[in-house]
Amino acid sequence: MFQILSLNFKWPMMNNHLNQNVSTLLMVTAERYIHINSTMIKNVGGLGGDISSYVSEFVLNQLKKKMPSSN
Repeated sequence: MFQILSLNFKWPMMNNHLNQNVSTLLMVTAERYIHINSTMIKNVGGLGGDISSYVSEFVLNQLKKKMPSSN
């Protein structure tokens, strides 16, 4: 987990180096969700997988509108 946090701290540091007026908020997730990211959700959802336990109902509906139908 330390490696993941270490990697995520590099972006805020670079952003601040490029523009000191930019602040970055790092939100740490529960350990049971640490393996999940937006790319994974889009890929699984795009292949027709159930992502409802990982996103809110609003997000699920928005993704369904953007994803091509498998019908």
